[in-house]
Formats: sequence, structure tokens, C-alpha cells
Amino acid sequence: MRTAICIPCDLNYLIALNRLLPSLTKYDVDVVVISNDIQDTDLTGDAIIHRPGDTYDKLGPTGRFPVVVWYSFESFILGYDKVIWMGADQLLVGDISEAFKHDFNISAVKENIRIRPRGFCAGMLMIEPDKFPGIWDQWMAIAASFTNNKMGDQGVLNKWIRDNHIEVNVLDDTWDVTKRSFVHEKEWWNENKHKFKSIHYVGAMKPWLGGEPGYEALDKFYLNGGEIPNA
Repeated sequence: MRTAICIPCDLNYLIALNRLLPSLTKYDVDVVVISNDIQDTDLTGDAIIHRPGDTYDKLGPTGRFPVVVWYSFESFILGYDKVIWMGADQLLVGDISEAFKHDFNISAVKENIRIRPRGFCAGMLMIEPDKFPGIWDQWMAIAASFTNNKMGDQGVLNKWIRDNHIEVNVLDDTWDVTKRSFVHEKEWWNENKHKFKSIHYVGAMKPWLGGEPGYEALDKFYLNGGEIPNA
């Protein structure tokens, strides 16, 4: 089975991308950076750069998300049997070898924050595109129908699942842990941090840009490594 880890990215996230790429080199799968402005010479790790062109420009930015958020959809038409989505702002902190053994049409993590309805996350999404004929057209149509969606590609993912009654293999929350859990799910964070596979630094205030109040210890961990801090 031809598998790829697909990372949509632009130069605004290059620092983060170069933090992530070296941690993926030990896995014998293609790493595809989907970008229109990043060059091979910009990268600190091995990756294939794929140009999505201007296909997604017509969707435009929606809510707080730039056009690059839609580049993930390009993974469906790259010819891989299985694609795994990662965000450039994810930090790999555990072994993800099991991801390449999962034998499900689609697997995803539910949102960690339990204080609101838990939809599925776009980070660490594992999907076999050929098992869902027409998926690219379907997702593009949903995205085009949004006028002010705050969830970007994740909003499309969840609407597609609901509208088509898609059965999703639910991954353990530890596969893609949102940084919001550090503040809102302190007990769960401290009990499970030794099992985390990735931490997703969501939000506009990124650690490589100065960080966000309340997350100083977690931002320091992103920049300097060491042990995952207690919440």
C-alpha cells in the first residue's frame, strides 16, 4: 500500500515545518509538502513538494483560515492508497508506526476538548481516498458552500461525515492532542501525556512567533524540547 504523510504549508509556517520534518524521517513513507511557495532548498528534512496550483484560490480564505487550509484536499488526487494528514503546527512527541498498519477506510481523532460537542479533527486523519469515489469533488463543493466557516477543512470533514453517514474508526485522543487541553483539560493532560503521539499547536499565536499567554511552559517545550510539562 502506497502511503504518504501530507502536510499543507506555506512560507508563514516554514519554521514549524522544519521542526516537524526531521521527526518523520524514520518512517518509510513519502512525506508530501503541499505548497505553492516553499522550495526544496527551504527544507531541513526529506520531503516531496507538490504544487496545488491555483485550483483552491477560488475558495478563498474563510473565517480565520487562509487559502492554504484547503490544500489538504489535494492529497486525495495524488495517487496514494492511503494518506495521513498532519499540520505543520503539529509536534511529533511519540511513535506513529501504528498509523501505517491501520486497516480502516478512514480513521480520525475526536476533539480533545469535552466542554463542547466533539467533532472529528483534521490532524492525523488517516484515509484511503479510493474507498470514497468522488471525495475530492464532494469536499470542494462543501468548501465552496461555506461563506463564513470558522473550522476550515475540519468543518468540511465533519459535514461530509454527517451528510454521508460515514463510519469512522475513532483513534485515541492521544494521537492528536490540541494545545487547548493544556488549559481546559488539565487532569486528562497530566494523566495521559506519557502516551501522546502529537501535540497540535492550534490558534493564531504560535510558539515560534512569541506564543500565547497561559501556554508559556508548553511553548518552551516546543522550542527547546525536554519533557512534556504538566498542565
